[in-house]
Amino acid sequence: MRLSARRGSPFRAALRVIALIVAALSAAGGAAAQQPVPGIDHEVLGLDVSLREEAYPLDAPTFAELVRALNGLSVEGAGAPLSQGLTEYRILPEWSVAAASGVCRVAEARVRVTVVVTLPIWTAVAAASDDERVRWESIRDRIRAHEHAHRDMTLEAAASLLDTIGGLSARGCAQLRRAVEAEIALADARLSERHAEVDASGGR
Repeated sequence: MRLSARRGSPFRAALRVIALIVAALSAAGGAAAQQPVPGIDHEVLGLDVSLREEAYPLDAPTFAELVRALNGLSVEGAGAPLSQGLTEYRILPEWSVAAASGVCRVAEARVRVTVVVTLPIWTAVAAASDDERVRWESIRDRIRAHEHAHRDMTLEAAASLLDTIGGLSARGCAQLRRAVEAEIALADARLSERHAEVDASGGR
């Protein structure tokens, strides 16, 4: 039996929520339901998940100034597209292959996924009226729901990639390595497409 190890190239991206604010301001409305993390078993062998949520302050003294700040904001910094929330992820697949009896199989696979979601907090919310607080919460929850949609599909993609890699085999290990790399590239492309679709639809 021959055993070799290979580390896959990580794929990562930063995703942003765009143009959710104007639609949320027409009425107070109800707060959007927070998207749950999908049914990912964090204890499953080979899937290492790290989730983190960060906040950035909006120091607007009034609700009108808050709206103006949000509509002109880019969480990523000057020169970047307008955004009020941000999801950054990194997926790193690792695997080893073993050859025996003329067949090469993936002996062990691991996928490490890190997701960081950045959301706004309004520092002057305590001084806002009840109506303004409700409207702010509606805006905040829509941003959160959009970013959590990105987070959830990233976790789903990582789990699916682990399952796919773990089931691969080929007649030769060089062929198997190429197959694994192809699956990683395909997963990267598909995930990018799904994220783009969510952004195009506004996450709704």
